[in-house]
Amino acid sequence: MNIKDYALSLKPDPKNLKSDAVAGFATGLFSIPEGMAYAQLAGVNPVYGLYSGIIATIAASLTTGTILMVSTVTSAIALSTASVLQTADIQDSQMPAALFTITFMVGVMMLALGLLRLGSLVNFVSNAVMTGFVAAASMLIIIGEMGDFSGYAPSGSNKLLEVVDWFSNISQWNWMVVAVSVSSLVLMLVLKRIPKTEKLAAIFTLLIMTVVVSLLKLDVPLVSSIATIPNSLPAPMLPAFSLIPKLALGSLSVALVALVQGAGISTAYPNPDGSRASASRDFIGEGIGNLLGSFFQSMGTGGSLSRTGISVGAGTQSRWGGIFAGLWLGLILLLFGSLAELVPLSVI
Repeated sequence: MNIKDYALSLKPDPKNLKSDAVAGFATGLFSIPEGMAYAQLAGVNPVYGLYSGIIATIAASLTTGTILMVSTVTSAIALSTASVLQTADIQDSQMPAALFTITFMVGVMMLALGLLRLGSLVNFVSNAVMTGFVAAASMLIIIGEMGDFSGYAPSGSNKLLEVVDWFSNISQWNWMVVAVSVSSLVLMLVLKRIPKTEKLAAIFTLLIMTVVVSLLKLDVPLVSSIATIPNSLPAPMLPAFSLIPKLALGSLSVALVALVQGAGISTAYPNPDGSRASASRDFIGEGIGNLLGSFFQSMGTGGSLSRTGISVGAGTQSRWGGIFAGLWLGLILLLFGSLAELVPLSVI
């Protein structure tokens, strides 16, 4: 995409602006349950998952070569980030600055790879490797959520022993929490099978189950038990640059995971104007998003297939769909952010 094509892709089309705004609203709403869930996977405050869908998403939407790409935190990025924090032995006193340092370094590395025109590197990743990676990430997600699903947090020196401990202590499960978890799963599956609610099934499930738990005053852990979600936009906060030597290598792994995961978006959702998307240009856009987001309490971000799918399915026609997604999410948090504290952890 040359400069002229980029300028045209950035110019709002009055005919598409309404559909872009509507798609952005749907994507912004979807970012609330997904953002909090992925922050939990990384073992960090859910608010950082929410903030990851604002500045970083807007900046990337303005600059990526794949026009419809929505860049934000994903499950693979969250799991990779958790691994880096654990391997580097980051202490509580070093958080959350260490988290934002990873985001900063991810941005630097993405930007460098893009400027060096190394986008073709993703072509060397085989389908078998990606399939294995996705399957392993799925297993880690399931294991990581067993505690919130059952109300009993398993222990063990590795993931396999955690699973064994979880099943060995069924008698200690909180059956009220289990009932809410199972109800959420069933509701999600039902809504996914209804064409009119399929795309926004996660949002409807989150809202319905939160209202039910609140009205029935069910005794289950809420987001408020682990985090405070303020009615505000993310305040500027510096990464801990002194931690860069300790986190640099791990940040490279997060960057590569994010880039590989987002590489398929240009194929799945080609540019509406017919222009050819450049992987290197995507690297640059995602890098800029991470660099700016790191100063506004964002986790590492990258092209999200699920979030892009929601945006396209809701009718976006241009890069303004992603821009609106970030703007809407910021407005929702500013006006109603504290309501997220009422969401049960078992629903997420």
